[in-house]
This record gives sequence, C-alpha cells and structure tokens, in this order.
Amino acid sequence: MTDSYCAFDESWEPAGEKYERRSFSSWSDVSKWLNKLFDAQAVSTEPLTDKARDLFSNQRKEFDRIAAIGRYVQDLSNLDTGGRHRPHSASQVFASGYGDCKDKANLLRTMLRSVGVEAWLAVMNTGELGHVFADRPSLGQFDHVIVAIQVSDKVKAESVAKYRTFGRLLFFDPTDKHVPFGRLPAHDFGIQALIVAGENGKLVRMPSPHVAHPADRRRDLIRSADGDTTAHVGECNGDATAAAVANQSLRRSGNSPKNVPNLPKKKPLLPRKIPVR
Repeated sequence: MTDSYCAFDESWEPAGEKYERRSFSSWSDVSKWLNKLFDAQAVSTEPLTDKARDLFSNQRKEFDRIAAIGRYVQDLSNLDTGGRHRPHSASQVFASGYGDCKDKANLLRTMLRSVGVEAWLAVMNTGELGHVFADRPSLGQFDHVIVAIQVSDKVKAESVAKYRTFGRLLFFDPTDKHVPFGRLPAHDFGIQALIVAGENGKLVRMPSPHVAHPADRRRDLIRSADGDTTAHVGECNGDATAAAVANQSLRRSGNSPKNVPNLPKKKPLLPRKIPVR
C-alpha cells in the first residue's frame, strides 16, 4: 500500500508554472509539466557520482551493474519527508540516507545517469487496480513513483518490456524492500504508468509476465511401436485433461512407466441415510 506522502497534489506548482486543470490536452503535456518538477532535483554531485561509479564498476554484467545501484537505493530508509510534492534533491537524499517514493526514485535515476545509464521516472496509480483513464490526461490519477531503466537485449528479467519510443525498459520500485531487482510487486504487473520524458512522455502498459501454474503442466500422449500408450511430460499449455487420459490408457495397458503418477481413483457415491425422528 502506498503511503499518503507519495501522493501528488494538483495545487502545487513548479516555479514559473501555472497549473490549469484544463491545460493538459495530452499525456505529453503532463510529462512536460512533471519534468519541471523532477529534473531540477536530479543534479548529481561528486560524492554521489563516485558512489555510483564504485558500485557500477565492481560488477561485470550489465544486469549486475545496474542492480548494484538499485539495491543500494532500495536499502535506504523509507521515511515521510514532510509531505512535499516534488522530490528532494538527489544529493540531499544521498547524504541523509532516507526518502519517500519520489525521493528514492529520483536518486536512483540520478545515480544511473551519472554512470551513463538512461533512466526515467514513471508515475503510476496504486489504487483502483492501477487503472488510469487514458482519455483524461491529468496529474491527479497518480500516487506513486518508480524508475524505468533502459537496458539492452542481454538483460533478461520479469520487469522488462519493450516500447517503440524507449526501447527495452526494466521497471524497479526502490521503495519496496522485499521485491528483488528485476521484479515488481505483484500488484504492479500489467498496470499503466506514465514515463516522464518531457515531450516524449508516454502512457504505457507495464510488463505482465505469464507464470504457468504447476497444475497446468500437460502430458503429451505418445503411441509406441507396439500400440501401448506412454506419457511424456511437456511444457505448460493449460491442458489438464491430457494427463487424465494418459493415466487411464496406461492403466489399461498394464505397462505404466515409472515417474508417471496415477490419478486418485474416485470413490463410489454412497446413499446418505436420513435419520427418522
């Protein structure tokens, strides 16, 4: 559940910007407005860059390099920073060692960019099952901030998806202490998020990996040369009836191979005795 201090307040305005509820004709407009909120707070400093380089250079693989920085920010304390409606500066959060969702996401993006890794902030709605009204561009539909990190084809992870504008993006929520890098909280998979990238900002659908349930494993039927039926365990396709057919054929043939479990036999239904009073 997202803390209330992560919520946006539409009455807050960046310096020199007048918020008008009807001024957002597109998600690109919302993205440009949010950029003015975020980018001024994403200035790196020498200590911050040195730390990012140290974490980055100690790993060989691309995934491990960005994960080292991601885990570092993830391990910082989650703390209400006073209800402000834009991130504190990355250098301030780095020095203090704590922040809210926007603070930590902004720090992670800043550290990644300091070592040459492109990343954007992504705003999302953690309520209403993540639903966003795509035809109503506005700020008030979002209450949480995570990070979208550009990665190459070498990076394989559940939280990666490919988009025409940004290429392959790995989404990560540094506020969540329990989800490992490369994954997302279960309630975040498949929901909509706005990638804050100035005029190139887009409302996108986050990755939604399909994980097959163990019960959906199927057994393909293979007819042997002598006419007996054997069972071969195959990939997941949701066909649960094949296993039952296979086991029935195997029991009839009397040549049941090893490692193929028999389905439990159904007990005959017995008539219920109704007591007479």
